[in-house]
Amino acid sequence: MADAHPPKKSNVRKPSEWMREKPLGKALREKYQDVKEEEVPQRLLDTINRIRQAEKAKKQS
Repeated sequence: MADAHPPKKSNVRKPSEWMREKPLGKALREKYQDVKEEEVPQRLLDTINRIRQAEKAKKQS
């Protein structure tokens, strides 16, 4: 006797193509390795230092 109900489809989806490749983090690090090795612009470093000094002064007062 044939089944009265067709088999249920699984709600689980197959992984996307990118998930079958290298993990995303590793792929991004490889892709942007040259950017990662660039020096931080002095203007940005100066800005960060000013913010840190202001935060430190605020904590001390």
